[in-house]
Amino acid sequence: MSAHVEVLETLREHRVRLTPQRIAIVEIIAAKQGHVTADEVYAGIHTRFPYVDISTVYRTLEFLTHLGVLNVIDMGGGRAEYELVGREPHHHLVCRVCKQTTSVDASLFHPLREALYDRFGFDADVRHFAVFGVCRRCREAGEAPKGPGDPAPTVRGGREM
Repeated sequence: MSAHVEVLETLREHRVRLTPQRIAIVEIIAAKQGHVTADEVYAGIHTRFPYVDISTVYRTLEFLTHLGVLNVIDMGGGRAEYELVGREPHHHLVCRVCKQTTSVDASLFHPLREALYDRFGFDADVRHFAVFGVCRRCREAGEAPKGPGDPAPTVRGGREM
């Protein structure tokens, strides 16, 4: 069963009214097969339903996130991005230099979650998030610091400071 069909089944189970607009929004997100912004969803839905405004898109995205069928994350662009909740939880490594995003299996973060709980009694929600840093390619190309935790070089006017 495809991801968007599963989402629609979940909505039916919650007795959510499946309007053509809601169905279209889910289909647009599923077609993207990754992250999508509200503006991208709006552009996609506006071609099919020209009378739907951006506030409807935002309300629907918020509602679907609240129901747990969408994940929302800030991938560093200063705007929320959405994706359908999949069977395989994952996280993202985002390079601050080249902006490359790499998906990472969630199992890498289980020890962190356990450590936060053991040490602070904090039950961390680690379903979906981004870790920012510098990728291997950028480090090896000399575009970034060489070691873990080194501060990123400040670049002004094309020269490293």
